Formats: sequence, C-alpha cells, structure tokens
Amino acid sequence: MNIAKDQATAPVHFDEKTIRQSLNQVPFLLEHRLAGHSLFALPRLVATAPHWVRNGPAVSISFSITFHTSHSDRREILYRINHKMRTLGLHPRPVGRSPSSDNLKYAIFNAARSIVKAVRPNRAA
Repeated sequence: MNIAKDQATAPVHFDEKTIRQSLNQVPFLLEHRLAGHSLFALPRLVATAPHWVRNGPAVSISFSITFHTSHSDRREILYRINHKMRTLGLHPRPVGRSPSSDNLKYAIFNAARSIVKAVRPNRAA
C-alpha cells in the first residue's frame, strides 16, 4: 500500500476537490505511486488521505466501512466552504492551518444555515 500526503502528491486543494466528486474520478499519476510509502499492514486511514492498495497478480477483495463523526462532518463542511471561496476568487487558508480561521468560517456557516432554516417554508406541511 502506498500512502502520500505532501504538497506534490496531495496539494492543498486536493481535499476540497475530492469532497466534491467521487474518488473514482480523481486522477492517479505514476509519479504519485513513486512518491508514496510502502506498508505491509493496513493502518487506520483518513478518508481524504490518498492511498492505493496493490496486491500483485492475485485477486483480492477489499472491504471499507466509512463512518462520519462530528469532527469529520465539520472538516467536510470546511473543505466545501474553502472550495466555494476559491470559486469566488478568494484565497482561504487551508483547513487545519489556522484553527481561528476554521472556527470563524464554521461559525458563519452555522449562522447562515440557521437563518436559511428559519426563513425556509416548512416542507413537511
């Protein structure tokens, strides 16, 4: 298994883009494989850490269980906020680089979400 998490193989914007699309659509380049680290045991992987499992010519079956926590949900929202900010021509700090920046973006998101919920007509009626 190769795991890479550096600016060459997983640029700052990688997580923002992969949150928006299926991982099957993320390009895999040979030079990424060469830059990775080989492991023989499967560690616990973060869903956004690029990785590739290679087992040689034999057939293998892989099983993955993904679950969400409040921390992973918050991170996903922050990636989406950053992606949206970049599409507007802004240059937000990468998620995790500045806790105060992340907290501010998340607080603004929650305030906006509360306002939208308050003014949106009740769809259950």
